[in-house]
Amino acid sequence: HRAKSVPSITHSFVADLDAALVQKIFNIAKRKRKPNIHHDGQTDDLGARLEVAKRAASCHPATLSARHARLNKFLLTVPVWDRVQEKMRKASQRSRADPTPDTRQRTTDPGSWLTGSLQDETGDRLTPTHTTRKGRRLRYYVSNRLISGGKDISGWRLPGPALENAVMDVIVRHLQDAAAAHQVLAQPEAGSAEAVQTSVADLVTRLQCQTGQVGADILANGRIARGQIDLELNPKTLTCALGIAADHLHSDLTHVTAPFDLRRRGVEAKVIAGDMAPQPDPHLRSMLIRAHGWARDLKAGVQLMEIARSESVPGAFIRTRAQLAFLSPKIPAAILDGTQPPELTLKRLVSVTHPLDWTEQQRQFGF
Repeated sequence: HRAKSVPSITHSFVADLDAALVQKIFNIAKRKRKPNIHHDGQTDDLGARLEVAKRAASCHPATLSARHARLNKFLLTVPVWDRVQEKMRKASQRSRADPTPDTRQRTTDPGSWLTGSLQDETGDRLTPTHTTRKGRRLRYYVSNRLISGGKDISGWRLPGPALENAVMDVIVRHLQDAAAAHQVLAQPEAGSAEAVQTSVADLVTRLQCQTGQVGADILANGRIARGQIDLELNPKTLTCALGIAADHLHSDLTHVTAPFDLRRRGVEAKVIAGDMAPQPDPHLRSMLIRAHGWARDLKAGVQLMEIARSESVPGAFIRTRAQLAFLSPKIPAAILDGTQPPELTLKRLVSVTHPLDWTEQQRQFGF
């Protein structure tokens, strides 16, 4: 005969096992209610406060209004939440590269004062962002679609301080040129010319000394595109700063158009805005001079590998750079003067084989 089965007990893990024994072995104690409130009605910690808040929110609707009043009064008398929020705010401002709580970074950086003011040629706003590299905090203005939608070759990624300085230089130069040409007032008057010149000079000084504060007020909006930047200045701010009536302001004073480009030198990016004076690339100039010296040595019969050993560089380094000595004369002249196209970098010159025809070289490198 088969053994008679024994029905399982609902409160035990295994059939025919005593529940008291299970409680003793696994040390399962009955849940005891831990008091959260002291005799004076105050909570003992932040966790208890949150627990009180949850019980109050889940109580019966008939008693919710009465408890809400008492809970609201209690939360206002204990400023724990405010202290926690303040600590979180301070922690968010610390550099990730230096997590020490007591470290306070001192900086004269006026911050991303162009935030919300600039758009690219597609109408996409330039959004401020930053990264930390080798303990340094680097700021950028990036086309918003690069942040929200991934890669886009048409998007901009501009170094923050360089862009801010370039925009400020364009505004300052515009105001100075307008003052010199007597185009600040719609109807210039000889009697007020000196006063206007002084007001413009004072405004320029403020812009240069208090860039972030004054610049954000004076710039209404702007748009950048390949080769050009357009800025609209705030007429109300201008009239207040210059001390003239709004209807006396010259109509062209609030609009600025200037050349704009981004010049890359290796990993470095430089913003070029306005009518910049020629700025020769010292690294490119130096390599051009060295290439002519290597070409003379090769012509004199020195072997390429001997030149490489004397320079402590691989032979390929000499081979790719010696060809700079055989460029069309127009290209080295522009490099020495600093008037070469912005995109003409050393990397571009040495990464391709140069045509023997000088006209073809000029076409290939943008001349």
